[in-house]
Amino acid sequence: MSAWASITLIAGAVVVAVGAPLLGRWQNHGRRMGGPISRPKLLWLSITGYGWFIAAPTVAAAKVAPPVITYFLWGFVAMSAARALAQPILLGRPHHWWPTLGIVHGVLGLIWTGIGVTLFAPGPTASASWSWAFLLWIAATCALESYFALQLYAVLRRRSTSAASAWFGADGDPRFGRLNRVTAAANVPAMLFLAVCLVGLWRS
Repeated sequence: MSAWASITLIAGAVVVAVGAPLLGRWQNHGRRMGGPISRPKLLWLSITGYGWFIAAPTVAAAKVAPPVITYFLWGFVAMSAARALAQPILLGRPHHWWPTLGIVHGVLGLIWTGIGVTLFAPGPTASASWSWAFLLWIAATCALESYFALQLYAVLRRRSTSAASAWFGADGDPRFGRLNRVTAAANVPAMLFLAVCLVGLWRS
């Protein structure tokens, strides 16, 4: 992996590690839009945010993956960029935000990356195998994101329209107890798998 790609991945990790606690403090202070955010949800957003918006475009641009994998990575990056542009607009407009945004992005991302994982078998080089594993990580996190959004939909069953709306599954809220436990259980393997993939790509 090139020097600029390594620096980008490291710098991105530092930004996320510093920014996530600040976001948590800000979100949990006062009546912020979306309500308080739980620690498992904050960590999940940090892991997927880094993997989807920093690692994925960096790996694709660094050209360490085979062309087929790179094609599917760029497709997923475009899909995530569209969500990133749409979500703030929908969050800020009453009666327009809905958990189905996360569900749709997750399902489409799972289908897209799942096709890539299926079409391209791991190997024959180390970089090819690790890039395939990274695409598999994206597919798995998309599946989990869809599940989490579905659970949020089941809890809320209505459009979230006020600053107090519980978009982020606050700690201590019994409605989100199971969702937060499942999220917490998914965070560690998701983070470790991502780290292993990126280290493997860096060394290959």
